[in-house]
Amino acid sequence: MKRTDLDEMRRQCLEAEKLTGVKVLLGVEANFISNDGTIDLNEEDFSKLDLVIVGQHKLVTAKTFKDQFSLFVRNNLSKIFPISKKKLEKNTNVYLQALKKYKIDILSHLNRGMRVDTLKVALAAKEAGTLIELNGKKIFFTDEEMVEMARAGVKFILDSDAHSSERVGEVNNAIALITRLNIPLDLIVNIDKLPQFKKEEK
Repeated sequence: MKRTDLDEMRRQCLEAEKLTGVKVLLGVEANFISNDGTIDLNEEDFSKLDLVIVGQHKLVTAKTFKDQFSLFVRNNLSKIFPISKKKLEKNTNVYLQALKKYKIDILSHLNRGMRVDTLKVALAAKEAGTLIELNGKKIFFTDEEMVEMARAGVKFILDSDAHSSERVGEVNNAIALITRLNIPLDLIVNIDKLPQFKKEEK
């Protein structure tokens, strides 16, 4: 998508809402582009969006060659070679800095493509009022990490991560995890109610 598409996308959201009676939110899943936690949204973009999701993704152009190598090349190599403690700390710091810089509603597929100290990031997200995604396709943290986050009172949101309209609402994978680990339902913001995002809290 292009920034110039946002106004037209907003118009389509409002039109869909009128036709269906279902509230349609406009949001993006932004990308990390620097080791200092910078994401690929400008300050003015936030005013046009209802929610901002942030995660690590492939095929993204970073700010510098150094950032490109560290964020993408080095992290891809960790699929083959064990990740070092130093790299884990550096990855974790990317998330911590982003949470300080921006109003982020959701962190998506934590540990996918960039391994972090899961609990440390989740605790920072809790302090910032940011939700941790429970992905309907695949979850990238361990049962132990999930239980640790739940014990710390971290808040989660279920979503299908659908890349097609037919898959919207598919969250069986996440529901199975919650059920198997007896995660308290009051930690899931959208299992029996509508979640509230940061822009709506103003």
